[in-house]
Amino acid sequence: MSLISLPLEEAISAAKTGGTLERFPGTWAEFWDLLEHSDGRVEYQNGEILLDMSYEPDPHSKVVSRMIFLFETLFSDISFEIHNPNRPVYAYTCQAVFNPDVSVVQLPKETYTYRPGMTAEMTPLVLVEILSPSTRRRDFVEKLPCYQQIPSVQYLLYIELTNPLVYLYTRNAEGGWDKTFFDNLNSSFDLNGKNITLQDIYKRVTFELVSE
Repeated sequence: MSLISLPLEEAISAAKTGGTLERFPGTWAEFWDLLEHSDGRVEYQNGEILLDMSYEPDPHSKVVSRMIFLFETLFSDISFEIHNPNRPVYAYTCQAVFNPDVSVVQLPKETYTYRPGMTAEMTPLVLVEILSPSTRRRDFVEKLPCYQQIPSVQYLLYIELTNPLVYLYTRNAEGGWDKTFFDNLNSSFDLNGKNITLQDIYKRVTFELVSE
């Protein structure tokens, strides 16, 4: 049975047992209640709760770990925080809450507080999404426009898993976005004045092991 047809209590139970990305109608309050009880990634957008309990493939885990490691080095100053996929980001112009694969927040920061102990970041500097065939459409079509409306965001990184390919979105002086891409392991790019190479991002990733 789809989670769409389940009441919230059963959805919470299903969230703990695993599955794939599911969408079901939900209120703002129901989303935060589910987020509190779920072990998976729970997001909210356009009056829908999106629950992702899918298996994380080996390459995805490696790239997330590499990006956190690289960002800890590149943003080593204590005025920056590095977050993993469990830290939600509130895109308030879209009334949406997302869990980017990696995020960087510069202090001082602003957070949204739903209730004591349950908060979401409102002022990230860098957001990273690791792409896969099953998530690409959502990451580009649904999340990207909302990410670009967060005033504090200066860099968006979309990283492919099936081949070496990184899309970099950089906010320009006019407030718009410049898009570049890099598809060679020897390529490199600057992020906030620091250099990152694709070789560093994809270290230990074997592309032929990535399944559709």
